[in-house]
Amino acid sequence: MQQADIAIRLGIDPKTMRKYPRDELDRGAIEATARMEQSLSRIASEGSTVAAASFWLKVRTGWRTKHEVNLTGKPLQELSDTQRARLAHLREDVDDEVSGVADSAAARMF
Repeated sequence: MQQADIAIRLGIDPKTMRKYPRDELDRGAIEATARMEQSLSRIASEGSTVAAASFWLKVRTGWRTKHEVNLTGKPLQELSDTQRARLAHLREDVDDEVSGVADSAAARMF
């Protein structure tokens, strides 16, 4: 939950919220992230789905999985129109799949 949302829920000004319980706000965010990291580790070790925990960590902490792809072949300019169309279609499929995973994770979280 964002700090401004917490302030609204408590009925106080966001500036007051940031000024007085500063330590609690900082510690709370760190503790929430630590709990999620522990949950992700537990879920992963049990073989369960990790999509929701992974999505939360990506959104809240900038955590990400790194995918490195090395391609060899002709430069894009040397591909035929058919080859370029196939490449564009492949990219759309990947984008759709990634969006679907993120939407599914978000739906389970909220």
